Amino acid sequence: MPSYVDFIANDQGNRTMPSYVDFTNTERLIGDAAKNQVAMNPVNIVFDAKLDKAVVIVPAYFSDSQRQATKDARAIAGLDVVRIINEPIAAPGG
Repeated sequence: MPSYVDFIANDQGNRTMPSYVDFTNTERLIGDAAKNQVAMNPVNIVFDAKLDKAVVIVPAYFSDSQRQATKDARAIAGLDVVRIINEPIAAPGG
């Protein structure tokens, strides 16, 4: 097993994702897409929230061990994960 951490790049090539979620009448945007909408839809964007409950989004191709590692990380962070969602369901237009 490798002794390093590798951050997987998203479809835009970024290895980090801003903590932004944009709720519109027709879709939900996350990360950079949501952050880019702040000026046009400031009322419906959530960012920098301090929540103890979370919905975690993982890539659909995550193995069972990767999902377990995600669950372990949430426990260390003190979050109550109410649901884990596969990325294709969570990222419309992705």
